[in-house]
Amino acid sequence: AFIYPYAQYDLGEYLSIVPNVDQSTLMHWIVDLADAIAYIHSQGLEHRSIRPQKILIDTAANSIFFSPFGVSPPARSSAYAHLHTPYSNDPSYIYAAPEAISNREIRQPSDVFSLGCCFLDIMTVARGQSLTKFTNYRSALTHDMSFHANLDSLSAWIEHLKTSKTPSPPSRSACKTLSAVK
Repeated sequence: AFIYPYAQYDLGEYLSIVPNVDQSTLMHWIVDLADAIAYIHSQGLEHRSIRPQKILIDTAANSIFFSPFGVSPPARSSAYAHLHTPYSNDPSYIYAAPEAISNREIRQPSDVFSLGCCFLDIMTVARGQSLTKFTNYRSALTHDMSFHANLDSLSAWIEHLKTSKTPSPPSRSACKTLSAVK
């Protein structure tokens, strides 16, 4: 069993249903999550299952944190067989790094890829776009909702977010964050 602080939302819920999300809060959360994963990695650990459903938000404390990490089975086990089904709508497939899909070892770069995908979700909402629009854009050519199957579309989406004037021109920090995510 895992005991974690109370949270009202996971990141996916929060980004999809909370109206008028504050851009500065989202940018702060990106830094908090990056610091958290840097600490986890400095301890010689990996999360191994980063996705919005594993990132919890406590709106009362205005805080964000990872839910259980390091408990996923090794990438080569049969427990990951569901990841290899193209076009899956399972978040563990959608946010998985390419090496997790190709049945290679999941290591720290896999966490970085998956966290970058979550950051792109955050930046999409921070720039006034819906996650549904982003998913539709990302999967238009491949009909696969995953990030790893749509790397070219991701690059184009990032450029779109950097140049979009809606709802306002992107701040310098937003552009820097999007460049880092890319």
